[in-house]
Amino acid sequence: MSQTEQARLKPFLKTLWGFLAPPESFREPPPADLIFTFGYGLTWNAEQAIKLWLAGKAPYILFTGRNMETGFGEAERDEQLALAAGIKPRAILVEPNSTNTLENVVSGMALADSSGVRPNRVIAVAVPIHLRRIVATFGLHYPRVEVFPTSSLPNFDQVWPFIAMNPEVRWRIAKEVFKLCRYAEQGDIAHVEIPDAVWQAALAISPQPSP
Repeated sequence: MSQTEQARLKPFLKTLWGFLAPPESFREPPPADLIFTFGYGLTWNAEQAIKLWLAGKAPYILFTGRNMETGFGEAERDEQLALAAGIKPRAILVEPNSTNTLENVVSGMALADSSGVRPNRVIAVAVPIHLRRIVATFGLHYPRVEVFPTSSLPNFDQVWPFIAMNPEVRWRIAKEVFKLCRYAEQGDIAHVEIPDAVWQAALAISPQPSP
């Protein structure tokens, strides 16, 4: 992408990033009852969750998810990382079957409940662009649970060089806004009010919303 195109797109992407990942996502979360880790192809989420557990942020850590297309067990991989980091098996919960955010939340919370872990406060660890959706998922299905969204990546300015070099990543960021509307209409998440500036930014990255 040319320098001119970078300069044109960067403000739009920063607006989207700031909406999808609220500012508190990049601050140290308060103590909670459970660290809820969302499955991801790379180990960023697990690494951040492990750091938080080792810092004493919660007594339990939950890993969720597998890859929908390949069947790869992200939760089981992340469990092994936690064990290698010295986390005791009794502190680890593993939900290995969920393949999307809704399943992560519902199946993960069901596992926690059946394991005797009934959290009132949850630290939700995920990549930044998924955090708004995660909070809205908890908001609909577990409204009494206080959720602290926590990014597994640095803030926008630090990751901008990576975003600038990857058109697929830029499209995924914009696409997430359209997903928030679709998932709310499907009854998967709570309604999310999307500011006009965010809509305009999403359309600037991709004029045609994805179905």
